[in-house]
Amino acid sequence: MPEAIRHKLEEDPTPPRSLDRRIDRGLEAICLKALARDPDRRYPTAAALAEDLRGYLAGRSPAAGQAGRLGRFWDWS
Repeated sequence: MPEAIRHKLEEDPTPPRSLDRRIDRGLEAICLKALARDPDRRYPTAAALAEDLRGYLAGRSPAAGQAGRLGRFWDWS
């Protein structure tokens, strides 16, 4: 299997803030939830992703941020 495909299938996505520290943590949480390898950790629908993005743009904490912190703790433990 080509390395690029194996990486996509087996590795978690690169956190956007590791590439650019100016990226807001809330936006990073949304991106990571949308890109999660495990389908159960992704947004259930495109509408749910859109709603979280609208809330983020309106200044509300994204729902993904809470799940993201919990998910990172779960992965760590």
